[in-house]
Amino acid sequence: MLIILLYRGFITAVTIPGDSDDNCYEIDLIGTKQYGDSYFTLTEYEIKSIELDPDKEDLRKSE
Repeated sequence: MLIILLYRGFITAVTIPGDSDDNCYEIDLIGTKQYGDSYFTLTEYEIKSIELDPDKEDLRKSE
């Protein structure tokens, strides 16, 4: 059985395999509906896709 969950939040950190306990890429999210202001980590094996929200302002434009 395949279960797909959708998380919407902000990526606060990216961990490379050499620094990861599981020796894989990881991202830390915050501000998700499921975890609120608590940090939540996903490994590369748990991620099917990542999409940017087109309704959010491109933060690079303000630099």
